[in-house]
Formats: sequence, C-alpha cells, structure tokens
Amino acid sequence: MEENANIWYYFPMKKVLIWLLYALAFTPLIVTKSLFFPFISGKSIFIRLVVTLVAVGFAWLVFKERGSEDRGSASADRGQTSIRMRKLLKNKVFWFVGAFMVLMIISTLFAVNPYRAFFGDTERAEGLVTMLFLFGFFVFASLLFERKNWLMFFKLTLISGAVLFIHELVQLSQKIPRPASFTGNPIYLAVVFLFVIFAGWVVLQTEVRLSQNQGPASRDRGWAFGKFWKMFSAVMVPVSLLGIFITETRGVIVGIAVAIMATLIYIIVRNPNQRIDSNASNGNPSADATSRKLAVVALGVLVVLGGIFYTTRDAELWNRIPGFDRISEFTFQNNTVQTRLISLGVSLRGINPADNGIGRFLVGWGPENFNIAYNTYYNPEFYRYEQAWFDRAHNKLMDVLVMHGVLGFVAYMGIWVALWWGLKGRKIQFEDRAHEVQDQGSTFRDQGRTLEPHTRFVLPVLFFSVAYFVQNLFVFDAITTYIPFFMFLAFVIYNSNLRIYSNASNANDAKGEKLTTHNSQLTTHAWIFAAAALFYALAFIAWTWVPYGQIHSYMQLLKSRSTEKQLSEGYFKPYTFTQEIIRKNVIESVTQQYSGTNGETNLLLFSVDLMRDVADRELYNPRYYILIGEAYDALGRKKDPAYYTQAEEMYRKALSLSPTRQNVYYLLGFNLSLQNRYDEAIRLLEKAIALDSRVAGPHFYLGLFLTSAGDLEQYERALDEFIISEDLGGEGYGGGINPAQALYFLLEHFYTQKDATNSIRAADAFEKIVPEMKSNMDVVREEARDRTWRKIDFKKI
Repeated sequence: MEENANIWYYFPMKKVLIWLLYALAFTPLIVTKSLFFPFISGKSIFIRLVVTLVAVGFAWLVFKERGSEDRGSASADRGQTSIRMRKLLKNKVFWFVGAFMVLMIISTLFAVNPYRAFFGDTERAEGLVTMLFLFGFFVFASLLFERKNWLMFFKLTLISGAVLFIHELVQLSQKIPRPASFTGNPIYLAVVFLFVIFAGWVVLQTEVRLSQNQGPASRDRGWAFGKFWKMFSAVMVPVSLLGIFITETRGVIVGIAVAIMATLIYIIVRNPNQRIDSNASNGNPSADATSRKLAVVALGVLVVLGGIFYTTRDAELWNRIPGFDRISEFTFQNNTVQTRLISLGVSLRGINPADNGIGRFLVGWGPENFNIAYNTYYNPEFYRYEQAWFDRAHNKLMDVLVMHGVLGFVAYMGIWVALWWGLKGRKIQFEDRAHEVQDQGSTFRDQGRTLEPHTRFVLPVLFFSVAYFVQNLFVFDAITTYIPFFMFLAFVIYNSNLRIYSNASNANDAKGEKLTTHNSQLTTHAWIFAAAALFYALAFIAWTWVPYGQIHSYMQLLKSRSTEKQLSEGYFKPYTFTQEIIRKNVIESVTQQYSGTNGETNLLLFSVDLMRDVADRELYNPRYYILIGEAYDALGRKKDPAYYTQAEEMYRKALSLSPTRQNVYYLLGFNLSLQNRYDEAIRLLEKAIALDSRVAGPHFYLGLFLTSAGDLEQYERALDEFIISEDLGGEGYGGGINPAQALYFLLEHFYTQKDATNSIRAADAFEKIVPEMKSNMDVVREEARDRTWRKIDFKKI
C-alpha cells in the first residue's frame, strides 16, 4: 500500500500536464465529420477534454505540493503554486483578463437569453462555458510553462502550421477559391498563420542565441536542438505569410501592414537606453543607431510601396496576385464594407441607454446574444447588401460592447492597453531577471545549450499584438483562434517583469523581500483548484459529452434513414444546447421533403412540436418561428388550409422580434396571399418598401401579390414594381422564387390584351432576367411595334 502511494507521489504529473497543453498546438488540425459543423465541434470537444484533464491533474499536483509542506519536504516543488499564483495575480494583463471573465459572468446572469449566454450554440461553440475552459487553459499554461515549454509549444505550432499550409496547397491545386485547410474558414486560417509567424519569430530568435552560446559539446546534439529548428522557423515565417495571402483575407493582410509599420516606428522612437536585442548589439550604441537607420529606411520604402500600390491599384498586375487582388478592389461602396459600417450603427444603438436602459449599457445583452440586439435594431438598408442573419458584428470591439456592455469593453481594451503600455513603459522587459534571483548571473540551460539572461521578445510581441488587434476590427474571434490568443497572453505574462520564477526556493519579490508559503495558503489553493477540477469534469460530462453525443446519435440516425426511429423522443432528451441545431435540422429536412402522406404529416407535426419547445424555451429568436411557420405553410398546401392561420401566427411573432427585416414581411405576405388576403399582403409589402425603397425584394413581392390578386387594373403597377426590382439589382427575393415566372405571366397578359407599350416593357424586363431569350423577346417587341399581334405560343417560350 505504502509502495503504491510512493509510486503516485513520484508520478511525473507536471510533465504529463505540460504535454497535454502541448497537444493544443494541434487544435487547428482537428476535424470531426460525424458532427454538425465539423471544423468547430471537434476543436471545442478537444479543448474541453484537455483542459479537464489538466485541471484534474493540476489539483492533484497542488495537493501533492501541500503534502510536501506537511512533511517538511525540501522538494523544489514546495510552495511553487502559491508563489506562481501570487506573481500571476500581480500582473496587470492578468487583472484585465480576470476582470473581463468576471464581467462576462455578470453579463450572462443578466442576459436576455441566459441559456444561450451560458452554453452558446453549436455553430460557434462559445458562450460562457467555453470561455471558462479557455480561461482555465490560460491559467494552467501561465502556471506550468517555463521557457523551454514555451519554446516547445511554439515549435509544435510551427509543425501544425506546416501541415495546414500543405493542405492549403492541396486545396489550391483543386481550384478551391480561398482555401481554408482544416479550419473551415480562410479568415481563421489566416489568423492561425499569423500566430505561426509569431511562433517562428520567437523560435528563430531563441535558436540563434542558443547557437551563439552553446559549447562545443552541444553542437552536434541532433536535429531537435540544432540547425533544424533555426532553418525550419526561418522558413515557416515567409511560408505562413504566403499562406495568408493565399487565403486572401484582407483584414489580416491590413493587420500585418499596420503591425510592420508599428514595429518600425517602435524601433525608431524607443528609449535610447532600452536595447531591443542585447545579444545582437552587446550594448553597442552604434548598433542601436544602425537599427534605427535601417528602420527609417524600411518605413520609407513601405510608405513608397504603399503609395505605388494605391495609385496603381486598378492595374491588371494586382489582380493576378492573391491577396492584393481583393485589396485592390476595396471601396467604401463594397457590399462587405457597407454591411460592416451598417452593423457598426446597429451595434451602437444596441447599447444606447436611451433605448435600452442603463443595465444594457453597462453589462450588455449577454454572451451569444448579439443576434437579439441585431434583430431588434436591424437596419433595413442592410438587406440591400446582405440577406444573411448576423450573429456577430464582424468587429470584435463591437461584439464585446454589445454582448458585455461598456464595463466589459473597458476590461477587454484594458488587456491591450496594459500590454502596450508595458512595452512603452518598460513594464514588460521580456528577459530573465537574473539580478532578482539569489543565484545572480544564472542562465537558462536547454539540452546542453546556454541562454544568457537578457533574451527579449519585444518586437514579435508588438508585431503580433498589433496585427491581431487590427484584423479583429474586421472579423471576430472563433474557437480556432482563441488558443493562439490566450497562449499569446500567457506568454506575455510569463515574460513580464513580474514573471513567475522557476526556482521558488530561491526567489525574491521585486522589493527584495523573501517569498514564503504557508500551509494554510497552500490548503486554500489546493481546494480552489480541486473545485475548478470538479467544475471542469462536470462541465465536460454534462455540457460537452452528452450534448455532442446527441448530435452523433442523430447523425447516425440520418444515415439509417429510418422514419420510425426519427419519431422516437429518445433522440431529443435531455434538452441540451445542441438540441437547437438537431431540431432545426429535423424540421427543415422534413418540411422540404413533405409530400402530404399521413406518415410524413405525423413526422412534420412532431418536428413542429420539437421546434416549438425550443422557441418556448428561448423566446427571442425570430428564426425559430419562421421555421415553424414554413412547416405550417407546407401542411396548409398539402394537407389542410387551416394550418395557414397557425403559420400566420408564427410569422407575426417573428415580425415582432425583428420588425424592420424585410424577408419576414415577404414570408408573412406570402402566407396572407395563400389565404387569399391579397389586400393585406399588398399593404404589408408597401410597409416593407417604406422601410427602404432601395431594396429590390419588397418591390418584387409587391408586384407578385398585385399579379396574384387577379385585378387586371393593377397589372401595370405590378409590372412597374418588377421593373423597379430589377433596376435595383434584383437581389433579395428569398424563398427560391424565380422572377422570370411572374414576368412571363404579365408578358402573356399584356400581349393577349394587345397592350403594345406594356408588352415591350415586359419583354425588355424578361430579357434582362433571361438574356438567352433575346431572340424570342425580339419577336414580341416586333409584333407589338407593328401591331400585327401574330399568335405566339408562350408555353414554348
């Protein structure tokens, strides 16, 4: 028994935990095709699993440390956790990260939809639960990693980046536009490559210094510690840059350009007494002066090249270069730019205290509740450029402001300000503070190689932080990019002037006072981490394994194609955060395939009940009611028109939740037309036009309902609306409606009525939609002009 206890006591738990954290470097490579959102779900499960295992192991490690204290052990591990925690809690970057997490919890408690705020959804795999897992990863990395561990993690990141790049090239060879490799989105891939550049820079800088300081006995230590990593990191930096340009992600490219300029400016204006690379310059002022001169020249060249690109951006040359082609097309009238600007206005209105009260202003709508604010204050102009439903502002700052309020926004910005202020004020030195350790002059040794104390990473930190921050002004964080973000912050904290000492027994604090650890403090920390381990274990089982297991079972059900099994309620209990996507998939697929048989009717009604349960639990999503309304419309067409009234009720609920979104008007209007209530449908679409007359869809649907009403006197007005719709671009119809069919009906009507003017107008409009019918329309126009009115078989047209 005692022997077994000794085995566990000497078990190398810390090494195991560190290797588990290493595994997260390969998160971008994980894809699970057996689940919905294969590029998101697998990564989320993997992160939660690793953090759970690390949490349990770390709690065991702290209790072991406490046991060492009880026995009076002189182990090097004695007091490590308390000292590291004390140092961590003194760091300003950590303060703001912790404050942001606390405010996120508060935002969740006061969220409009607290369920989604807490659990998130399957598509994004975020919410408070995921952020708590990521925060745990951030804390454990900060407490466990030493310099050699950081170096290893960055090396593994380089390997992961190489795999991503190779797969990106494979996709490029397959003519896939903007390849995304294993991330599922070219934007996320570009952000990962940005982190690979940072990792490569750190590894290269470290390996160069190690090679300068290693002795003869360590020069032939093999590929893992020699020239390989130096060469590999040097190659991966430009390779990752190439990978970014292949993704054609403008936000990241702009971020890199701004980061390069910021880095050069930093070199130029930095404190003359603050050396950037002590090993390179050896304190030589002339070397620093040379660095400044080179930075000035590089900045000048960058400005000139930028000016040349701007003045020649319309040249064909730029269209042939990946990345530059999309940047050269940039204008403020671009659809993507317009949607971002409009979304900015919607976001600001969402936290306006005059409209929403001081509570929303301070703590926001809650995590994963941006869509509620977006739907409530939807700008009708948005539909001119984009018909998709947004659940993010596509601007990280606006996401934080809307979901977490002004307090959360201040905390988030505080993270960046603390980081950058540390660079400016020398709060972050990025060096081994050897003069603060009792055994002064100590050096870091890695596999026989010696690293001198002053090893700085100011420039790569500045570069990555600026590039990441700028690119996030055009997009938002995702599960794929959170690991690089939190790992970067943990690395910054480790390398700050309040860094965690590697030798607790010999460490003094910044004031020179001896750091001591008491048994009571160790006990407190032990129970805190035990509680955290219990939380993560329960969260993984109940809020990860069970929900994603439901998706896996449902996906297997889809493969079996068994209707009887699909009717079983066992697939839909208990209610978890993944039930939303499962039930949405059920009702969408059944509605699309519904033909009116009794078996299909029972299945569709069952799917309606499932979706109504979701809507009853989460009252603020208009898309739930739209799905139910479309199902009732299908039942009305194939089974019983009485279902139309139930569909109308659902559409009106959706309209109440998003009163300015045009496609909800279309759906309700179409439902009213199915009930032969054309006058109401027409008035409804007139309201939709009043929201923004520059949107094509309302004009088209008004023309459709005017035509369907059968009032011959309104046909000319209907044609006017169709023509206006096409002149506006003919976008945004929705529902798979073909405008050519409606115009065909009017064309036949006006020709039959021998209305020459409107026959020609209808023929012109029809040709605009279906250019290949030009010859047929020429015949119609010729007959109308000549007033011959020769009989035409429009069915053949």
